[in-house]
Amino acid sequence: GEDEIESALQTKFKLEGQLANTLAVSYLIREQDIKEGAKSQLQNISLGNLHDFDWVTKLSLSDSKLFNHKVPLTVVQLNVLQKGEKKDLTMEFQKEELDNLIENLENASIAAANAN
Repeated sequence: GEDEIESALQTKFKLEGQLANTLAVSYLIREQDIKEGAKSQLQNISLGNLHDFDWVTKLSLSDSKLFNHKVPLTVVQLNVLQKGEKKDLTMEFQKEELDNLIENLENASIAAANAN
């Protein structure tokens, strides 16, 4: 509520009591407009919308007398719709990179859901 916002403004931005209170009240009055504006800006940042995707996992093998190497790779193909035009993106990931991508996408999904 108002007290929490006011306290956060005083703590994080070192604002004086009256100014923090005025900003907190203003925020609460315009909260819905602010959320809608932020949501609109987030949507405009997006480079495109995912239309379709496909993936395949393969094992990359290298063998020589000095080196034996086996690396699992995942190839991800994304079909993105951007400004009415379809674009295909192909990316290849090792396990750690794919795990990082999935984690980042999950975090983005949570942030987008919270923006609603």
